[in-house]
Amino acid sequence: DTGYVITGDENIIHIDATLKYQISDPVEYALYNSDPETEINGVVSGVMTSCAASKSVDGLLTDQKAEFGNEVIRQAQAILDGMEMGVSIVSLEFKSIKPPSALQYHFDQVNAASVEKETRIQQANQYRERVIPEANAAADKLVSDAQVSQHDRINRANDQVAEFYGLFQEYQQNRDVV
Repeated sequence: DTGYVITGDENIIHIDATLKYQISDPVEYALYNSDPETEINGVVSGVMTSCAASKSVDGLLTDQKAEFGNEVIRQAQAILDGMEMGVSIVSLEFKSIKPPSALQYHFDQVNAASVEKETRIQQANQYRERVIPEANAAADKLVSDAQVSQHDRINRANDQVAEFYGLFQEYQQNRDVV
C-alpha cells in the first residue's frame, strides 16, 4: 500500500507499506466479497489515513512507527471482522515513511536545525554544570577570605584598643612620664 497522508500537525508524508494477511475463513473471503483485495486495501488505507491524522509528523518519521503500525492493524482488523472479510492481518511492514520528495530538503533543514538546537542546549547545560560550581567555589572562597580578614581586623582592633587602655591607665597614673 502506497500513498500520502496528512498528519495531525498538518504535514504531508508518503507511506509505502506492505500488508500481510492470512485467509482465516475461505468461505467468507471467496463468497461474500466481490473484490476482497481491493476492499482490504481500501480499509487499511482509510485506517492508515485516520490514524496518521492523530500523530505528529516527527513521531511518524522517528519513534512512533511501531505504535502507528499496531494501531492501524488493530483498527483495520476490527473493521475487516465487521465486514466478514475472512482475513486475519499478520503484519504491516513499512518500507518507508518519509516526506514527499519535493519537501525532503525542507524537512532535512528542519531536522538539522532541531539537531543543532539540541546540541546547543547540551553545550549550554555542560557549560552551566562547569561554570556554576566554579562560581560557587569562587564565591565561597571570597566569603571565607572576607571572614578571615574580618577576624584579623577585629583581633588587631581589639589588640589596639587593649594597648590604648593599657597606656591610658598608665597615663592617668603617671601623666608626666607617659
